[in-house]
Amino acid sequence: MTFEIVRPEPRWLEAYLETCRLTRGHLHDDYLVHDPAEFPRWKDRIFTDYRNQEAGIGLRPGIVPSVTFWLIGPGDEKKDECLGVLNIRRVLNEKLRRYGGNVGIAVRPDRRGRGIATELLRRLPGLFERLKIQDDILLTCFESNIPSRRMLEKIEGARLERDIVAIEGKPVPILRFVIHHSGSSERKES
Repeated sequence: MTFEIVRPEPRWLEAYLETCRLTRGHLHDDYLVHDPAEFPRWKDRIFTDYRNQEAGIGLRPGIVPSVTFWLIGPGDEKKDECLGVLNIRRVLNEKLRRYGGNVGIAVRPDRRGRGIATELLRRLPGLFERLKIQDDILLTCFESNIPSRRMLEKIEGARLERDIVAIEGKPVPILRFVIHHSGSSERKES
């Protein structure tokens, strides 16, 4: 599927709102999409919030700077739609190193199974280089999340790590996929 990875802009706000309507509640964590019921509250500040998030301004404790992109491509009616959201965290804290990683992806439920996330993963190394992120790319998923797991297992050359993390006090098996990219700084294994 053809799509562009773009910085959020006002011209795609209505398309993003539709993605929020369709996607919210269909993710294990809704942080990637805004609550559509709250649109009047966030519509005038969303772009400032994204810029502040990237610059690390006003972040809550434990939240790291990140860059948000919208995936824009042709919809069923041949007009551009927001097919999903990509969030790249520039740095990782200890919690994100265990579970969460650098990347959050949300594809609209009605656009899943069309190769959008797989194509997005193929483009990640170039995005990390463009953003001058020198760390390896870390992606994680619950071991029980079969669609995400299958998608991540397609990544050539990714190093797979298994772990168990506590989520809401319960042990949960997770998978970590580490991708080295040409912009990564060389590291020695300890």
